[in-house]
Amino acid sequence: MAPVVLSVGGISSLIDKIKLSTSAGVDNINSKLLKNTKEIIAMYFLMMFSLSLETGILPNDWKEGKVIPVHKSGNRQSPLNYRPISLTSVPCKIMEHVIYSHIMHFLDTNFFILPSTDLVNHYPVKPNFLYLFMIYTLLSTVTFRPMQSFSTSQMPLIRYHTNAYCQNFPS
Repeated sequence: MAPVVLSVGGISSLIDKIKLSTSAGVDNINSKLLKNTKEIIAMYFLMMFSLSLETGILPNDWKEGKVIPVHKSGNRQSPLNYRPISLTSVPCKIMEHVIYSHIMHFLDTNFFILPSTDLVNHYPVKPNFLYLFMIYTLLSTVTFRPMQSFSTSQMPLIRYHTNAYCQNFPS
């Protein structure tokens, strides 16, 4: 897989897409601050993201989250009526999006993901969970058969939710 390509323009456009309602993580960097300083901050994020990808080290604040209870419905006195949410670093979310997009592009262009509705109908879950499930399925298939060789026709094909079908899938 090719290395992740980062650019100031790409990071700036991701900052533009952040909702203003996105809460800050442990680092207290909120989305409003990022949007107001994106021309300057994107350059620093480019350096930080590049260094992090090269070294494999994340800033400590990015590894932590603030867990807060959010009221669902019903009696506010009952702990059962709350669900936990974890507030994580907004810059880390931007970097995660860059890496996620790179991996999905690789899987898409190398025919690891076949368009179909079968898997979605089988596993009606959130799209992000669906991709995690598909990647897990692929990795467990390859990992648990290390000494055997198999062709792509023997590997269970991974599908995702579109109606288009690949025309030139290698056999």
